[in-house]
Amino acid sequence: MPPPSWQQQLDAKIAQELQPLIAASATNDLLPENITPPVSKQAGDDFGIWTDGCLVSFSGTSPSGCQRGDVGAPLAITIFGDSHVTQWFTGLEAAATEQHWRLDVVAKKICSAATMSVMRDKATTYPACDKWRANSIAAIAASDTQLVIINQWRKHYFRNVGGQLRSISDATWAAALEHTITTLTAAGKKVLLLSDTPIAGRQVDRCLASRPRHISGCNLSVTRNVDTRENELERDLAARTGALFYDTSDWFCSADVCPAVIGNMAVYLDTNHINNTYSLFLAPYLTLLVKASLEVT
Repeated sequence: MPPPSWQQQLDAKIAQELQPLIAASATNDLLPENITPPVSKQAGDDFGIWTDGCLVSFSGTSPSGCQRGDVGAPLAITIFGDSHVTQWFTGLEAAATEQHWRLDVVAKKICSAATMSVMRDKATTYPACDKWRANSIAAIAASDTQLVIINQWRKHYFRNVGGQLRSISDATWAAALEHTITTLTAAGKKVLLLSDTPIAGRQVDRCLASRPRHISGCNLSVTRNVDTRENELERDLAARTGALFYDTSDWFCSADVCPAVIGNMAVYLDTNHINNTYSLFLAPYLTLLVKASLEVT
């Protein structure tokens, strides 16, 4: 009998280890005494690449060139997107270091990987985003990276149409993301669309601090906090373009609940990002996902 594939190993690890931990955590009401990080420090448990220049600033128009892991390794992967793709950085950096991969970071504040003009905020156009994206796609296409992992927070983005702020339709978003995918696949890159993390919509640390004996009241729900509609759009888009799609919901949620604390770990940094601690915890799962995506032998 052949050994289990990387995907089978990933599925088994989730089913046997992570999902039971999440299920037990979903019904826990007491704040763990050894919660990591402590509630008072959870708002600061962010990612170093947010401040070291790897996450390109609003005005930047070129990729940062940041490389981590084993920078001389023949196997290279790239994360590409806005600050949401950097949520996976800590786990992927640990995986890359252990597995001797190079990790390239191509990310910019509030700038989608999908090829379309977006607003920086409700009043500010964002031409620097268009320039950065074009330069970044060209750089990735010309690089020796084998796998491009794309993640972004779609619901943050709006378009300026005739001076009016408009949300982006599914068809427009899919076409813009398809353009990015096909450009990269034409350059010989595998593209992995990684589903977004649950969106807390509030400061979870404040909730935990206010109800240490009823932390289940701080939990998120799949129906309210997971963008299942976007996940299905990306799944369909991946099938149509030959890209890969992976739904990470099982890394955070049971069938209906996404615990605010999993085991003794706080999960959320702020209203819309996970924290550095949980990203690092996910390193073994990210390792198997990359191996499955690249069919590493």
